[in-house]
Amino acid sequence: MSLKDIEQIIIDVLNEIQTISGRETIPMSSATCAIGDLPGFDSLNGIEATLDISTKLGYDFDVDNLLVAEEGHRALTIGEIAERARDLMEKAGVAK
Repeated sequence: MSLKDIEQIIIDVLNEIQTISGRETIPMSSATCAIGDLPGFDSLNGIEATLDISTKLGYDFDVDNLLVAEEGHRALTIGEIAERARDLMEKAGVAK
């Protein structure tokens, strides 16, 4: 699976969460930072998104929130989230 494919899955998940929550959806790209750029989206939504992304990618990430850096102090862009997901999957031998 390509990085662009993973990014699209992330965007789809984020749009779905925004829609279900009754919040505005905005155009997103690899430079969009879900926590901070999406109206009303917060770190709790990041946990929900992590579970949904995990389901769609078929891999159980051993992290609570893919949308923040490992140290937990910085929200990641969609591109960074996709890279993190891919790296974790590659490390586990799930994706190449």
